[in-house]
Amino acid sequence: MGERGRFKRPHLPTGRLRDLNNALHSLHLAAGLPSTAAMSKDMGHTFTRSCIHDAFTKPQLPSWDVVDCLIEVLGKRAPTTTPEEMLGEVHALWVLAAADARRGQGGGPLGDEAVREEVTDIVAHLFNVRPRDLGPATRFREDLGVDSLAALELTVSIERRFQVRMSPIETVVSELLCVGDLVDFVCHHIRVGTAADPT
Repeated sequence: MGERGRFKRPHLPTGRLRDLNNALHSLHLAAGLPSTAAMSKDMGHTFTRSCIHDAFTKPQLPSWDVVDCLIEVLGKRAPTTTPEEMLGEVHALWVLAAADARRGQGGGPLGDEAVREEVTDIVAHLFNVRPRDLGPATRFREDLGVDSLAALELTVSIERRFQVRMSPIETVVSELLCVGDLVDFVCHHIRVGTAADPT
């Protein structure tokens, strides 16, 4: 876009991804239609102008990290709302759109990037950290303080969300040492469609 104005909306079927996209466009309007350059600057150039533009205009699910930053930046600019007020609503829309993508509705099958986003979101929610503060090298034990009980909670959440079997429970803290290991495990089992152990 480069200048102040509206983004072109993608052609999306009725559904949760469209609802999420509409919410982003509404927040952009409420914030005064800032340019991609202004939003990128407000984010400390965490995301490129192109990445921000794609979140508004592409028919694919944007990453949660991008959406989270957009909520923060646009919520601060909007006179009628705050980032905190928008976070829960937009996060719920993103999770529902991601679930639809997983089931093959409105976005196709869940790819590796979407798996990474969802795993990161689950870990962030369980351990009360922001998704953008987690990376592939974030270690479960050392960085997040995961003990046996927390490993059980994480295991159950991952098994329910992705229909994969993680046995034994200790796998999370013994073999899958960091977030990236868990993402790789889930991606592998989604691709092969099995419930084998991560070996």
